[in-house]
Amino acid sequence: MSRWNIHPLPQNTLGEFTQAWDALNDHLWDGHPLLASHFVEGLLRSFGTGGETLCTASGDDGQAVAMLILVRIGAGRWSSFLPSQAPISPVLMQDGADLHSLICALPGRAQTIDFLSIDSRFCGLPTSPSSEVDLSWHGLTMDIDLSGGFEAYWQARPAKLRMAMRRYERKLLELGQAEHRVLQTADEIGSAVERYGRIEQAGWKGRAGTAVTPASGQQSFYLETLQLFAAGAGAQIHELWVGDHLIASRLVIRRGGLLVTLKTTYDEAFASCAPGRLLLVRLITWAFEAHPGERIEFYTNANHDQLQWSTGSQPIHHLTLFRSAAVKAGWPLLGAGRQLMAGRRPAVLTPDMDNELLTTQVSTPQELPPDARALMDVTGPKSLQCGPDWYASLCGQGLAGGEKAQFHLLSQGGNIIAVLPVIVGARRRFTGRQIEALANYYTAIYAPALAPGVEINELAYLVAAVLAQHHPVSRLRFAPMEPAGRETMLLRRALERCGLATFPYFCFGNWYLPAKGLDWPGYLALRSSKERSNIQRPSRKFAAEGGVLEIITSGDRLPAAIDAYWRVYGNSWKQDEPRPAFVTDLIHTAAERGWLRLGVAWLKDEPIAAQLWFVSQGRAEIYKVAYDEAFTRLSIGTVLTAHMMEGLLSEGSVAEVDYLMGDDSYKSAWMSQRRERWGYVAYNLRTVTGLAGALRETAWRILKPSLRRAAALSRTGKANSAPQIATGKTP
Repeated sequence: MSRWNIHPLPQNTLGEFTQAWDALNDHLWDGHPLLASHFVEGLLRSFGTGGETLCTASGDDGQAVAMLILVRIGAGRWSSFLPSQAPISPVLMQDGADLHSLICALPGRAQTIDFLSIDSRFCGLPTSPSSEVDLSWHGLTMDIDLSGGFEAYWQARPAKLRMAMRRYERKLLELGQAEHRVLQTADEIGSAVERYGRIEQAGWKGRAGTAVTPASGQQSFYLETLQLFAAGAGAQIHELWVGDHLIASRLVIRRGGLLVTLKTTYDEAFASCAPGRLLLVRLITWAFEAHPGERIEFYTNANHDQLQWSTGSQPIHHLTLFRSAAVKAGWPLLGAGRQLMAGRRPAVLTPDMDNELLTTQVSTPQELPPDARALMDVTGPKSLQCGPDWYASLCGQGLAGGEKAQFHLLSQGGNIIAVLPVIVGARRRFTGRQIEALANYYTAIYAPALAPGVEINELAYLVAAVLAQHHPVSRLRFAPMEPAGRETMLLRRALERCGLATFPYFCFGNWYLPAKGLDWPGYLALRSSKERSNIQRPSRKFAAEGGVLEIITSGDRLPAAIDAYWRVYGNSWKQDEPRPAFVTDLIHTAAERGWLRLGVAWLKDEPIAAQLWFVSQGRAEIYKVAYDEAFTRLSIGTVLTAHMMEGLLSEGSVAEVDYLMGDDSYKSAWMSQRRERWGYVAYNLRTVTGLAGALRETAWRILKPSLRRAAALSRTGKANSAPQIATGKTP
């Protein structure tokens, strides 16, 4: 990619770049409606300040390959242009764009660029953190696939939702005959936008000053934008009427196979019959008929109730680009230091939030209320390691002496919305307390349990309660976590919201296999001929020698299988198990829950290999593998893995096989994808130990690249200065 060009937009329009903008949007994303010039220029005209900047980059053929709009937000700091009316940032970019050249091209020696509200399906920005890139959570949007017909879609919705809608329909019928109107022409849209604004002005948005009115500038924006889209049959306003009363309205734009809902409102006088939901049912029904095979995108931070309507969901992220790794390394300390120097206590509450939220804590998984246990079972990374049964084994047999487990709960309106499992260290006179994730060397993934819709401020409220209860806390550490996971990013931002200097760090690589729809023959077909031979040849040899393979899930064979596992483990290359009672307890729990797959290879009634797999929530986790070193010649580890993989894929019940911790070469031979697990350490600058830790962490992260380069140069110099061995050849 050629270097970036910077173009100020003082007239609040794309000007000469309008055509190129739409051409690039059509090429990259089939003309995504929110990235179309009609929408973007409407934002500039109605909400721009004249300080916006267009950044463009062209390929060797002179055609634009990247275009985006930025605004300066402070000394050395830039952000994507994102008024509140825009669900995603106007960023057109392919994968592999030269972001470092972009930040260097901006005036004033830019240090950071915040790309706000990024949908990774329609943007080529990175989707994972790196030495110069950071990610944070914004929300979870949802969509509805308009394939297969409305009846199939509706029958797949939860029964409670369908029953509720029937009840609302009966209430509506008591008020009169309802009519669904779809307005799509420019002439119809003008009066419909005005009606929409009148409903909002009469409701809570009018009282809050955020309604679509002429004074706010929103009415002219939506009116102009929808009329421009209407010229290409891309605008819709859906209205629900009862007699002469408009009771609900929704604004929609459509292009490139996407229907994007922009705004929705309803008459609060009819709230008892849920007019917004009733209109949504009619809109979806109509869309299945009018636009089959397309998709409705909602671009909302969907909560649990809203997700019941969806057929899919997608995280929306904020991404921060740093000028260098050193700038990124110092940023957490700088942010927390600003709060400290200003003498401000962290603000973690929105108005009246403290009247709605309640924090409590229990010490054992057995004390968790039923709704907390249910939340832990269904949220997060969908791993049994984040569930209450895992924690019961960990608390009972897996913790070191002196470690104190606690489960901190956050409830709202009487419902548990967050569970934060932690280990609380003993308070020391000079260093304060340290708090860590409820995890240890047996843990491959950790995450707090968060209900859909939980936001940063609410989780920060829980973190602040933990800090207050155990004051003074000098350091918190949470690992291992999924770096791009919702729970991970919300927890990190909650720590920062509480004024803590928070740093990410790498834990380990994680190999896994996407297995949805994959059977054993299909899996083998994906392997190379050499890999297939390495599986099939030792399997035949083992069978010829009278070997027997067994997979135990529960029942009378379980005690013998557990004994066989420990006999194999004792004869393997592995170090002694630090907490064997934990593993045994976990096996029994897994058997009771139906998760267990304990594989044993027998030769002449002697166990020579054993593997411990867990299957839960559509995931298979390969937890422990071992074989007797005396039988290395049989490649028995390969034989048993193949047998267990074949059995698992034949069941057709898993979407993913996970090899958990580490980058061992044998794992990459069986799996096809790699991801990483990261952790976060947070320092409290209001304690001496926390401040010292943050300073040490920052210094190390800034110096580490230079130290690595110096070490590499030293190794190169030693290699060049090593004595040369004569070869007898003339140079």
